[in-house]
Parts: sequence; structure tokens; C-alpha cells
Amino acid sequence: MSKKWITSNLLKRVKKILTCPPDLRYQDVKIILQAFGFEETTQQGGSHRVFILVEKREGVIYEPEDLSQLTVLVKKGRRVKRVYLKKIIECLHLEEWYEKHKKK
Repeated sequence: MSKKWITSNLLKRVKKILTCPPDLRYQDVKIILQAFGFEETTQQGGSHRVFILVEKREGVIYEPEDLSQLTVLVKKGRRVKRVYLKKIIECLHLEEWYEKHKKK
């Protein structure tokens, strides 16, 4: 199993999202989703960002199993609210994933 996509920066960002802050920088959320196999679709304006699952990563539990996309609302073009962070945590089982991969 290749773990080249699991970096210390990714672990730091996942740890940060797991604290469930009131909001998080959109760039951090985008990096996490890209690391887990999602790509942002091209959109014209609007505050909703749609990410399509293009590659399932080994060792990641996707919930539901047929998960194909995630939508997040970007506040003022820069921040993602807590409700969407919780959705990402649940859909990707980030708590379990982090416990398995964090440095001891």
C-alpha cells in the first residue's frame, strides 16, 4: 500500500479540521479533499463548490460507499462553515483515518 500521498502537512490539516472550528480556510479544505481523491469541478460564480470523487484512496472509508461528490458552501469566498466540516469528517471517517496514520 503506497502512502506517498499522506504527508505531515495533510496530517496537520486533518488534525485541524477534527477540532471542528467555527470555520476553516477554503484552501485547507480543498487540499484535504484533493488528497482524498476529489477534484473541484469548474463553476461560474456562486458560493457552492462541488468536488467529484475521481480516485478512491486505499485505506480510506468512504461513506456512503457509493459517494461520488461532496458540496461545500464557501462563505465570502474564503471560509467553510462547521456544518460542512462535520459532513467531510463523517463522509471520509477522518477521525478513524487520523488515528491510524498520525505520528506516534
